[in-house]
Amino acid sequence: MRRLLVALVIVSAAACGSSPPPTKLGPELPAQTSATLAGGRCSGSACKCRAQGDASKEDPPPPPGQKRYELRVDRGPGKVWVTVDGTQQLYADTETDETCFYLDLPFGKHEVSVRGRAQQPSGGVGASLQVSEYAPGPEKAAPWWYDTAYFQCGHPGPCEPETLAAWKKEVDDYNNSLRDPCGSTKVRRAQWETGTLPDGLHPDDFVASLVLDIYPFAPKQGPGDCDKAKAK
Repeated sequence: MRRLLVALVIVSAAACGSSPPPTKLGPELPAQTSATLAGGRCSGSACKCRAQGDASKEDPPPPPGQKRYELRVDRGPGKVWVTVDGTQQLYADTETDETCFYLDLPFGKHEVSVRGRAQQPSGGVGASLQVSEYAPGPEKAAPWWYDTAYFQCGHPGPCEPETLAAWKKEVDDYNNSLRDPCGSTKVRRAQWETGTLPDGLHPDDFVASLVLDIYPFAPKQGPGDCDKAKAK
């Protein structure tokens, strides 16, 4: 009788449109952005994506003691959230594949996590995150955006644990913890975890995290220039 009552409660909750049940990674996060967004591209809880190759300076610029970062999220199947330091939550728009956010972060270490959650019982979720560091560049020259960190699992298609493991190894192998050796932000402590694999291959939920270690100096060379200098 007790099992029957529990089953009826679960069915009733589903019929009332309640949120999906928790996976082993916990309940689904709220479908909202709650963060202090920065720069002229942002208004309220949304930002317009910077055009690729945009050479305009940030207006207003980041305040002293902080640096500006672009977080460009591509969503595959499922829902995607990005959290920074466990307090700033960024929710990827489900109406478009790509959503952008701009944050000013103080010097020091900041944990960035990507959470992807399937919306089908069979699993299947994919996402990518591109983190770029802004620097004003030399006087009277165009500003720079550095390729600071990159995550992708699935998108297109669903994420697989093997891809998450390969991503962690790639980050662990960065020379001096820098994706772009000319930038001023190191990438450390890549980690990942999945929920269950309903079909034996694709998780119904995953979390991937890394730490951005932001140094106070201003970069002196443009993106990619340090790799070019090594190649000579």
